[in-house]
Amino acid sequence: MIKIFYFSLLHFLAFRLPKKVSYAIAWFISYLNFVFNFSTRKGVILNISVMMEYQGKDPRQACVKKEIKAIARGTFVNFGKYLVDFFAAGKLNKDFLKDNVTLEKIESIDEALSHKRGSVIISAHLGNWELGGIVLALLGYPINVVVLPHTNEKVNSMFVEKRLKQGIKVISVGYSVRRCYEALKKNEFVALLADRDTTSNGVERVFFGRKCILPRGPVDMAVRTGADITFGFFVRESGGKYRFNFDGPIITGKGVTKDELWEKIINKMQEQILKYPDQWFVFYPLWPELGT
Repeated sequence: MIKIFYFSLLHFLAFRLPKKVSYAIAWFISYLNFVFNFSTRKGVILNISVMMEYQGKDPRQACVKKEIKAIARGTFVNFGKYLVDFFAAGKLNKDFLKDNVTLEKIESIDEALSHKRGSVIISAHLGNWELGGIVLALLGYPINVVVLPHTNEKVNSMFVEKRLKQGIKVISVGYSVRRCYEALKKNEFVALLADRDTTSNGVERVFFGRKCILPRGPVDMAVRTGADITFGFFVRESGGKYRFNFDGPIITGKGVTKDELWEKIINKMQEQILKYPDQWFVFYPLWPELGT
């Protein structure tokens, strides 16, 4: 019930108030969520602690604890802004993109499509991946996104409706394999998030120095279809601006192994998450042993 109220309120605000006002209200609500939602706050702090250890910092030190708490608080606040941005996506147009979005290495996705095999776009729960898909659709690229439906039907409908209105083709996880293959055969993009497994059929990999389960779909799909892998991360920067960073494509043929592809994917995700740690929205322990 709280989640429905939270999403519905931000959806209402995003359309009826100036962005600065919506952000201010989202900040207040998100800060309250940070203070009172103990279990979710704990999950975020545990994940950030792993990142700190990966960088050679000791999460037990007072100064590092303070840094972790600040990043965790920023994560909650930025998630509120993420929702405002997504729900206000109907206001986006090409003029807005020209003035507010920096497209970095966009030639990567043009190159991927030139190979006529489609491309798997890899991202993470970082920045505003939802808005990234909308931006690609506005730019005229054929984009399919694989999504995990929200458990609450009303919340799920809010998200699906917003995606479809902006020209995104939505593929639910339960129906993803066949429809993804069809999209790639049409030389379209299929966007997948590779930093969290939601299928209970993942693969064990080392992520930020610790073993965890990541989704096998991105690599398996690229290898089986021969599609290239392209990276795309849409993040917020200062002054209300955004940066859409692309990289690749990684050619999946010519003897490239799954292990090599996973190494490239994990390195790229780690690189981007470390740049924007308070925009990484994974709200439960990614490494299960930490939650025990």
